[in-house]
Amino acid sequence: MRTPRDWGVILIAIAAAVGPGCARPQALLAPEPGVTFAAHHAGDRVTLDRLPSGARGALESPAWPHLPDEPSFVLRAGSETRAALWIVGHSRVLVRRDADTTSPRVAEVLSAWDAGALRLTLFQEDGPTLAVDRFAREQGADPAPLSRAAPLGGTYRAATRDAQGAAVGWLRVRVEPPLAPVYDGVLPDTIGDALAAAVALALDGEVAWIEEHPSR
Repeated sequence: MRTPRDWGVILIAIAAAVGPGCARPQALLAPEPGVTFAAHHAGDRVTLDRLPSGARGALESPAWPHLPDEPSFVLRAGSETRAALWIVGHSRVLVRRDADTTSPRVAEVLSAWDAGALRLTLFQEDGPTLAVDRFAREQGADPAPLSRAAPLGGTYRAATRDAQGAAVGWLRVRVEPPLAPVYDGVLPDTIGDALAAAVALALDGEVAWIEEHPSR
């Protein structure tokens, strides 16, 4: 995931491009049939083309200037702010109900690299903890993992599993330059919009890090 310094540079760029009080129109993509979650990187934001509720939205910088305790991004759907998200360190996205640090935690995504391959763990208030398998490239007889040690490109997929290890959905990362990365999948009915947005942010941060640090 991007370092705090990287996100600080991004937030400065967002503020300079958008300006105070301005909202850009969302560049939406048509999700594939059957997916319950879809998002893509669009300029200075992550656009949520489909949230589990059926809504569309975006992850945007909350304000300028960015204050230390403010969230890194807020989830907006239409005119409504639905959640606030903080990037914590290199591997955590913390979600609160609103932009106050005293607001209850409603969801969290942890990223980890297992033998060089990306895994996620998903937490949600009053919901099950879900584990996401290693992301592996779909094409080819020997599927390569989504890794910091290998060139990035193609379609990567991972099963989402409940506490008993049963598959309850899947997530996918599509990287096809010069197109923007796309993140989608099928999530269980228990997963809300806030956690889905955190998944998109975590995946986008990891993909961005790999793109900015190509393997040699």
